[in-house]
Amino acid sequence: MTPTCFYLDSVGGRQRIHIAPLTTSEALELFPGSAPAALEELSAERFPGNIWVSREDLPAADTVEELASLLRDESLSIIDCTVTVGDCQISTHDDGEATFLCPSEPTALGILSQVAPSHLLTRIVTALQENRGSYISTEADVIAVYATFDDYLARS
Repeated sequence: MTPTCFYLDSVGGRQRIHIAPLTTSEALELFPGSAPAALEELSAERFPGNIWVSREDLPAADTVEELASLLRDESLSIIDCTVTVGDCQISTHDDGEATFLCPSEPTALGILSQVAPSHLLTRIVTALQENRGSYISTEADVIAVYATFDDYLARS
């Protein structure tokens, strides 16, 4: 599914970009498979049986490719996941919202450029830069700005 919700701000001297919908696997695929990766946190359920799974329950994985392979397990339902890849941190929620914490705005916008609809990219970047800390929606190719995530969810 093509992402339609974006958010950009800075926190602690780093750039935070939120992209949805975007799964954990899709977020990892934005980085080279051979890049070093570390699974920092994991909250998930394994079906059948509703077995709670945490980071400690998975085998070690040292690269993006190894980690992506572990997390693509169809019996695993990811609730929250945090991964460090190089100097970026990826946090996902409900395996459908990804937030990247990056060292610079060009790095964050480079990630965005890999997933945003190419025909809207310039308009999305402009909207994000002019409305830092607001949510940008691109549904039906219309750029809309929402002050909060609740406002975004309440759209009709």
